[in-house]
Amino acid sequence: MPVINLPSQVSALGVPEDFDLCFVNERMQHQAPEEHSEPEGRRFRVYSPIEVVESWPDAYNAPGADGYLLSAGGARKLLEYVARDGFAADADWRLLGYSIAPDDYSRLRPDSVAFYVLRQIGRFGPERLKAYSLFPYLIRTAPSISDRNAEDAASQLPVE
Repeated sequence: MPVINLPSQVSALGVPEDFDLCFVNERMQHQAPEEHSEPEGRRFRVYSPIEVVESWPDAYNAPGADGYLLSAGGARKLLEYVARDGFAADADWRLLGYSIAPDDYSRLRPDSVAFYVLRQIGRFGPERLKAYSLFPYLIRTAPSISDRNAEDAASQLPVE
């Protein structure tokens, strides 16, 4: 659900023109407490996905794929990556994994869910999407409990 009247142009959000993917959902916004603001009267900023992940608590386990912008070039790249790698696990983590370079894994806290999940995705090809995360968010979903917990746990690959 959009939390504001969405602008007709992506440029109004301050997203760099060369973007492939930009997360605009609540769960993928930077979590620095001093930056939280009300949805109205926004001034937008973009963060890199690794900066967003660094701001999460260790147990944070659902980046969400409930709101993002994808450029035409980004869509082509994403389709190529999925054709190359196949598709398994959660779409939100896969999008995030394709947005964080393996060189940035050293920035992940070893006790975090992100450390475990993103290192699995790092086994795929080295190419990454030019990605950002918008602050504050544009899309919010109603809180719910996943009915796929058992399926998700069974599909997890061991980290080597």
